[in-house]
Amino acid sequence: MKNSFIEILYKKGFCTKVFKHVRKLDAQVCWACDATGLYTKEGDLFLYDEECYRCKGTGIYRPAKTLTWFVFYFVISDQYFVWHQPQNLVKYSINLTDDFDTDINDTEVKPIEIPKKKLTESKALVKWFLEM
Repeated sequence: MKNSFIEILYKKGFCTKVFKHVRKLDAQVCWACDATGLYTKEGDLFLYDEECYRCKGTGIYRPAKTLTWFVFYFVISDQYFVWHQPQNLVKYSINLTDDFDTDINDTEVKPIEIPKKKLTESKALVKWFLEM
């Protein structure tokens, strides 16, 4: 629902700014084998090593990767809203307004406390209004 809601607001012209938000994650070392790629098992009479079941012998559980989101700024009835959307979920063309790049940990997160039913009703009302 959020994906569609952001798309509707963007296409209706309520978006004032869009930029890419990038987070680079380092490789995660395998804790099962201490990054050796070998997992020590206890046999009947002795210990033996075999390829680690978790990292498949590489010593790296998760390779380094980069996560990318689009950050949408909206103004609706003089109220400001900011939403992150994973890049792979944005299936429509957008125009970046800023070439700004920031680490996600620098962004302030604001919790929303609203019952699900009220949130659903609010989204339906906004959608109805925008379709008028």
